[in-house]
Amino acid sequence: MEWDSPWGRGFPGWHIECSAMSMKKLGAQLDVHFGGEDLRSTHHPNEIAQSEAVTGKKFVKYWVHSAFLKVDGQKMSKSLGNVYTVQDLINKGYNPQSLKYFYYTAYYRTPCNFTWQALDAAQSALDRLSRFVTDESISAGQINQEIYDNFLAALNNDLNTASAIAILQETLKDKKLADSDRKSTLLACSEILGFTFQKATETLDLSDEVKALLDQRQLARQNKNWAESDLLRDQIAEHGYIVMDGAEGQKVTRKK
Repeated sequence: MEWDSPWGRGFPGWHIECSAMSMKKLGAQLDVHFGGEDLRSTHHPNEIAQSEAVTGKKFVKYWVHSAFLKVDGQKMSKSLGNVYTVQDLINKGYNPQSLKYFYYTAYYRTPCNFTWQALDAAQSALDRLSRFVTDESISAGQINQEIYDNFLAALNNDLNTASAIAILQETLKDKKLADSDRKSTLLACSEILGFTFQKATETLDLSDEVKALLDQRQLARQNKNWAESDLLRDQIAEHGYIVMDGAEGQKVTRKK
């Protein structure tokens, strides 16, 4: 993938494309540029060289290079059948925010290993947080400044989301804080991470047929029979209901 040129051997192509696209859509200078760690040695230095040669300005203020994501300890590959989309997770009944929570539990410069068990744990943790901050019996209080400052310090320390999530988890368990203050503090921190929460839906008067389908689906999920689980979810949807899975089991809401 190299060619001779008047300036020596080179690798033209996608490097110049990235500079051209970013300048057209974002301008001559970028605040933050993300990319995988494999782009650090060749692609990004090329972007810098060609962009700054044109503009005479510093191209990027902050570079964020993430380590690779693996699935069950292996490289993601279509041939291995371990490439999943967000829609795949939704089809299996997961809240998409649980994937965000899972990613946050790992520091971006360290490798991250996706497993369904890890996603289950992330969704359970997110459910616990959601139940607390949406509890209407707990009134709003004061944001605990020390916790909030520590949370921001973690994020300002090279986007250490793993430490930030740990602070959330510790705060949720901290019974020394008044519930109202815990709630306000957790909501303030969660907003920065982009989490949104909805109050649990009311109990629905489900037909015996829908209840039977839910029971079958729960058994299929316990047996990790995802194909049958997806089929049953579709059948439940035909009755006008959406199924999401959480720490307390299946949650059912009416289709809007």
